[in-house]
Amino acid sequence: MVVVHEPAYEPVGEVVANRWYRSFLAVAAPLLVVGFLASAAADRLIFAAWALLAASAYGLALRWELPRRRIVVAWLVVIVSLAGFAWLAVRHAPELKLGVAAFLPAVEGAS
Repeated sequence: MVVVHEPAYEPVGEVVANRWYRSFLAVAAPLLVVGFLASAAADRLIFAAWALLAASAYGLALRWELPRRRIVVAWLVVIVSLAGFAWLAVRHAPELKLGVAAFLPAVEGAS
């Protein structure tokens, strides 16, 4: 009886896809959580829209096909997104402060 050894199956495409999903979720999940929490606190949908836009832009930048520049562009998207969040937070500061005080009453007395 002749036994033929076949090469081990290596799912290269699956490993790359898993790596992409992990790196996407590691950045997009915190962006979405922060945006949705700020949207709930300030009662403004603009924060939820910011979160969806920032996560989508990061995903597109991550899927960009320039391997060496891909991570640089992706992190630039994150930095610009966080700057946009800071601008929104300053613009809607009174609503955010009221919302945070409603959710966490102990924080209001500390400020």
